[in-house]
Amino acid sequence: MKSSALKVLLLSSMMAVFSFGTAFAQKYEFKLASVVSEDHPYGHGQNFFKDELAKRSNGNIVIQNYFGTLGGSERDLLESTQHGAIEMVLIASSVVSAYDKRFNLFNFPYLFDSPEHGFKAIDGQVGKDLEAIADKQGLKVIAWFINGVHSVTNSKRAINTVEDMKGLKLRCMESPVIIATWKSLGAVPTPMALGETFTALQQGTVDGQENATTASWANKYYEVQKYLGLTNHMFNPGPVVMNKQKFESLPKDVQDLLVQVGKEATAFQREEWKRQDALAVQRMKDYGLTVTTPDLAPFREAVKVVYDQYAKEMLGDSIGWLDVIRDMK
Repeated sequence: MKSSALKVLLLSSMMAVFSFGTAFAQKYEFKLASVVSEDHPYGHGQNFFKDELAKRSNGNIVIQNYFGTLGGSERDLLESTQHGAIEMVLIASSVVSAYDKRFNLFNFPYLFDSPEHGFKAIDGQVGKDLEAIADKQGLKVIAWFINGVHSVTNSKRAINTVEDMKGLKLRCMESPVIIATWKSLGAVPTPMALGETFTALQQGTVDGQENATTASWANKYYEVQKYLGLTNHMFNPGPVVMNKQKFESLPKDVQDLLVQVGKEATAFQREEWKRQDALAVQRMKDYGLTVTTPDLAPFREAVKVVYDQYAKEMLGDSIGWLDVIRDMK
């Protein structure tokens, strides 16, 4: 962990020791589910959250972490959280767009210049606005983790220019914004469930896929791909959300501790993601993939049409977020 982030984390932890008691009137147990493995950057954040809450509550707040074991998609887990079957879920932010289109914000390509630019947005007013939207859907945002910054792998050619994207059949998420993005770059988007991707790559049904580099490594796509182009086209945060009714039923000191430790887990998880992201790129290079770093200016220019086509439809009265984010640079 970077020393500056570590100092902030330690300081906040010390402050919390004095701010919160270590004993509560009763024991509280919460399920926190995700669809990833425990080794994923999400998983490290989940375990930090669990361990710190246990430590600071003298064992009275117990988080039961579930890593890809409850079955179903992120959407299924989110619905289970809304209905109260589980208390908390860690999901890609775009999953919430099923309930409010404005969560498509993070599907827009090249919205952020860097991960730090994205963190600044979700830690600021844009994040607060999104939390208020989630609140109306019965969801309390406890933390803002990061899944990753997306890039492209494929089996056909190295990605050095926009022209290299032309004709590539790419697996992508089922999102009109993402589909339009690949069309604007000349690729052939192919929406497909994540669980079907490896076989599709192996059999040549698709040429490649776009995902966070940590996910590309974890899912072993490098075994059936030859090239990794660091296109860095999408910043993908992952909120930890809790059933709002459950959260509001808790005593104030328990609520406050959940939120405080959520902030600290966010800082820890982001640093862990940075470490794992760099490691995933190096591991794929060591495995034999050709890794390229294309000039992104032509990519940014090509995708402007996506904003013209979808910004108003997806963001509605919140379209001003785009200007707020651009002004943060």
